Amino acid sequence: MVLIIFGVIYFVGLRPSANSSPANLTMWGTESPDVMDILIRAYSKIHSNVRVEYTRVSESEYSVKLLNALASGHGPDLFFVRSHELPTSLIVPAPETQFTLSQVQTLFPKVVEQDFAPGGMVYALPLYIDTLALIYNKTIFDRSGVVSPPKTWGEFENLSANLRVLDDQGRVKKAGAAIGGSSRTIGDASDILELLMLQNGTKMIDDALRGAAFSSPQGQTSFDYYVRFADPADENYTWDDSGPNSLDSFAAGNTVMLIDYASHIKDLRNKNPYLDIGVAPVPQVDIENSVSFAEYGGLAVSKQSPQVAWAWDFVIQSSTNPDLVKAYLDASGRPPALRSAIGIKVNDPNLGVFARGALIARSWYYADHPKIQNILSQAIQKVITGGTDSKTALRDAERAVTQIITGR
Repeated sequence: MVLIIFGVIYFVGLRPSANSSPANLTMWGTESPDVMDILIRAYSKIHSNVRVEYTRVSESEYSVKLLNALASGHGPDLFFVRSHELPTSLIVPAPETQFTLSQVQTLFPKVVEQDFAPGGMVYALPLYIDTLALIYNKTIFDRSGVVSPPKTWGEFENLSANLRVLDDQGRVKKAGAAIGGSSRTIGDASDILELLMLQNGTKMIDDALRGAAFSSPQGQTSFDYYVRFADPADENYTWDDSGPNSLDSFAAGNTVMLIDYASHIKDLRNKNPYLDIGVAPVPQVDIENSVSFAEYGGLAVSKQSPQVAWAWDFVIQSSTNPDLVKAYLDASGRPPALRSAIGIKVNDPNLGVFARGALIARSWYYADHPKIQNILSQAIQKVITGGTDSKTALRDAERAVTQIITGR
């Protein structure tokens, strides 16, 4: 009864002042129109006076088209934002009469507060949360007598070394795992490196958010551990960065394990429908203090919107109303972000690992995520190609990231 009463008060309190006057909202994103149409129709059952028009933009053009539209004063009321790419200068935070930081902390995993509510202001809310997990070839596991996937990095490196196959010249013929390379062959290379750093307790940025700090001993340990998987002289050698893309290699049966997101499983099945894919939690440094890494999307409201209250109502309802959340998740097939939805999915055979990963995911302040990804990838590449030593590469990367943060 207490929960029911709280729910009624909560959702009523989220709505703008009651009126039946028409409100027209425009929304841009990269999600399928079929998926968003289901979400919009579910919302219209709550507010029939609000009309939401959705425009899909290709991912490759999205950022440029959105910025140009906003610069010209003809941008949408609502638009999709990535978890590490929050354009706070372009969006209006939620009015406290509609949504507060304490509600973010109650309804979503901690990572949402870190990404979407910097400084205590709620700038966006998530529609889903995807997390890194261990994706493996079950057929090869069974044929190799591997009973269960590795839980720790120690188990992971031993298994990877046992499953790899080298040719007569000592080059990788079949990779035990896709790890150690740059983004040239491993699309999420920087995310895996950051995961290791966060698991090792690396302080990624200083307290004043004015400079990167990941070239600490913990960060250096994580960096050295990562690149050794691509070092032919190392006992853990299992990846050749001059080879094919990790997803293509896995789909072809030439890589046994990946560390990747749920969103890429569909790509793998499209590449090879006969793959028997297993999914397990990402390996940990310390199982008692498990940490995962998230990449996800949500909705924000433009500062230019003349309908801020209604726009934010759509964002709030879409991300916190159980019926709307279920409609979106069922249509998109994505892992949930709302805690109550995570509770329903934790034992799901397809999404359970990713749902549980959201609860332990951690993040840090990104001034410009694409640039930071590129900087970390270049640092990896310089080391594994012998261009520089790991300490120099990591310190150079730290300085480059600091320049992005400070704008100098």
